[in-house]
Formats: sequence, C-alpha cells, structure tokens
Amino acid sequence: MKLSNLGESGLLALIRDWTPSSPPVRVGVGDDAAVLEIGDDLDLVVSTDAFVEDVHFRVGVLRADEIGHRAMAGALSDLAAMGAEGRAAFIGLHLPSDTSIDFVRDLYRGLDRVASPVGVQVAGGDTVRGHLALDITAIGTAPRGQSLLRSGAREGDRLFVSGTLGRSEAGRRLISGEVRTDVPQRSRREAEAAHRAPQPRFDVARLLTGLSSPDGDPPVRPTAMIDVSDGLALDLHRLCEASGVGCRVEEESVPVDEAAKCIALSEGRDASSLAFEGGEDYELLFTMRRQHEEILDEAARHAGIVVAPIGEITAREAGTVIMRRGGAREELPAAGWDHFDPRG
Repeated sequence: MKLSNLGESGLLALIRDWTPSSPPVRVGVGDDAAVLEIGDDLDLVVSTDAFVEDVHFRVGVLRADEIGHRAMAGALSDLAAMGAEGRAAFIGLHLPSDTSIDFVRDLYRGLDRVASPVGVQVAGGDTVRGHLALDITAIGTAPRGQSLLRSGAREGDRLFVSGTLGRSEAGRRLISGEVRTDVPQRSRREAEAAHRAPQPRFDVARLLTGLSSPDGDPPVRPTAMIDVSDGLALDLHRLCEASGVGCRVEEESVPVDEAAKCIALSEGRDASSLAFEGGEDYELLFTMRRQHEEILDEAARHAGIVVAPIGEITAREAGTVIMRRGGAREELPAAGWDHFDPRG
C-alpha cells in the first residue's frame, strides 16, 4: 500500500497506532499539538510543522519575509487552537548553499514579525544544506488539564467559527495569477494580505479561555476546537471524527470572504466552496454548549471579535451534513488540502 492510497489522515491514524501515548505525554499524535505534563500547574504544549518550497510557498511569488511570516503563523496557530500561550520556537532551516544572506535575514524578520507580538521567542534550531524548507517546533504552555482538544464535542453543542473563510485561498489564487476574475479592489487587497500575512488567532483563543458565567457550572469554554488550516470541510471532519459525533452546517451561516465568493461564482461553483475547500485561513473552529451561546456572543461583541454560529453537533450516525441555501440536505465531503491526496 502507498501513501496515495491512505491520504494524510490515514497515515496519521497509522502513526498514532505506532506511537501510543503514556505519561508524561497527556495528548500525543492526532490533535493540533501534543500536551506534556510538566508540573502541578502547567502543561507543555508542543507543535511541529514543515514548510517546503513548491508545496507551501514559491520564491518569487512571495518575498522572503512573507515566507517566514506565513510559516510562523501556521506553526503558532496550532498552539492557539489548543488554548495555549506561545513561549518559544525552534527553526530547522534547509537552505541551498547559494542562498543570499539578505534572503535569510528577511526570512527571520518575517518569523519574528509574527512571534514577538504574541510573546514567542525564536530560541534556536538547526541549519542544513538542502531544498529550501523550514521546520518549526513551537512551544507553549496551558494550565494543567485545560488544553482544548478536538475530542470534546457532544451532541447538541453549537458549532462556531471565527473570522472569514476562503480569504487566504482567494488571495493565493489572485497573487499567483491562477484566476483573472474581476474582484473589487478592496476585497482583492484583503484577500492578498490574508495570504501573504496571516495571523494566529490567539485573540480568539484568549477570549474563549477567559469566558465565565455567574454560577460557573458547567465551565464556560469550548468543548472542542481546531484551527482551520486545511479547509473548513476537512477540519470539520477531523473534529467530528475525534469527538465521535456528526454535525449539521448551515451554508448560509458560513462567513465567506467576498473575493472567494467572486472567484467561486465565476467558476460556476457554490459561493462557499473556497471556504469549505481552501486552506490556510488559520481561523478557529470550535463547539460550545448551547446554554453558553449568549455569554459567548456578548463577550465577542465587547471584544470586537467576530465569531459566527454555523451549525450544531449531531449524533455520529447522522453524518456530516450541509444544509444548502435552497434547503437541500447533502453529505459534506471531507474536501480540503491533503498532502497525500488519494484522489491524486
């Protein structure tokens, strides 16, 4: 059997079987990051990501600082998705020997542009000659036992997403010249900026981990969370699989970027298609108990943070369903970015 027969999710399932977790590893393979017990009050949260030329970026399309920025944003987004605070990052740098020093300097400027504002220091790493790539290990902390996992959603929970979806994929296609669609200038600028300089949503994660109610029982916090890095549809399937549930998504409630709508409609596709299938938005997809929706809504409005209710969690046997604008009920395929796409 080959990787193309399994897909990325299938490969990760095998790796999870090969590497079972035991203390001090609280959470191992299969979530946005691993969680390790390090003391009475704190857990260590660790994520590793690879960013490879011609897979995640192209030199000449993006500047060196933009490559560094995007790589760090993607790595730190995993910590935000766990409800952790970032502390440090370690960079494994693969470089052709003819790379200019100016390029490397700008690469690190981009890395730091994302890391410093959220309290993360680049604290070390390694360098090696090779095809241009970055391996980033991001280190964070969370109160002991309080990391937000993909596996806590339950039937009846409400489903939410932060921000706007499909914007980064729209930006990528506009920057690369893949599409020539007439997009309003403001929408084009926003989409291109979202692709060149995404931000990990620590602001959303801090809002969600800081919620409270007068009685405090049960705690007001997400029951499950994941970042939208590979497309809403695929990441939603991952959350549902980890939690052993199904879901129903209302298409008209999904916050779709305007440029993404223009591109999708010009290609004769559903306006929401880039939101469901595009990646690298790095927004947060999460579930909350229904009785806490008003608390979330009030706190988000007060903080000026946009979160949208897009559906609800159902029983596993109900499947992963999308309710189209016209009222049609369809199974939502696990479409999105997969490094080992079995269809390819």
